[in-house]
Amino acid sequence: MDAPPIHYARTDDGVNIAYWTLGEGPALVVINNPGQSHTAIEWELPSRRCAYEMLAADFTVVRFDPRSSGLSDDSEDLTLTAFCRDFDAVALALGNPVVSVIGYWIGSLVAAAVAGRVPGKIRSFVALHPILSYGAMTEPMRAMGTRAAHDMWRGFMDPTGVDPSESLDRFGEPSPSRLRQHARRPQLRQRRRIQAQVLPQDLVCVFR
Repeated sequence: MDAPPIHYARTDDGVNIAYWTLGEGPALVVINNPGQSHTAIEWELPSRRCAYEMLAADFTVVRFDPRSSGLSDDSEDLTLTAFCRDFDAVALALGNPVVSVIGYWIGSLVAAAVAGRVPGKIRSFVALHPILSYGAMTEPMRAMGTRAAHDMWRGFMDPTGVDPSESLDRFGEPSPSRLRQHARRPQLRQRRRIQAQVLPQDLVCVFR
């Protein structure tokens, strides 16, 4: 299947958000991890593409790049409220349908915030490996989170055939300059500083 065409929605603070849709049926919005989202590169990953194609048999799958990620515009405002604006812009472009939402990692925070603000617009909410407060975690749990983040990035990039130690540079190349600068910082490449904590890797939270 060919890659779905990229569209753009404009937020109320002037940021252009890249998104695509695939399939027919009830809308299912997938919110990936800001900073590790790229709707074009992701389509090149066979496992991701297959998953979206399967979902598209029953849903209209909607994928968008949060601000300062992938094909979307750069922005100085990277707050949770700002990421919710990205969701709102895409939803408005689609006609504000009632949607189901899947949030991955930091994307789960965005999904939870959207569900809390406009519960009538959210049919169901799935949180994959959701984020908790880093400061509240014990040192062993922080270490687990660091390993999980490392494994997640390796698992995401391995199908592309790119060495994970170099993959942040490749992932950042088509992205806005501000993201590239952050992605190339040595401490990020070496995964030495994780500012958030992930839950155990087999955890999936479903809210209906």
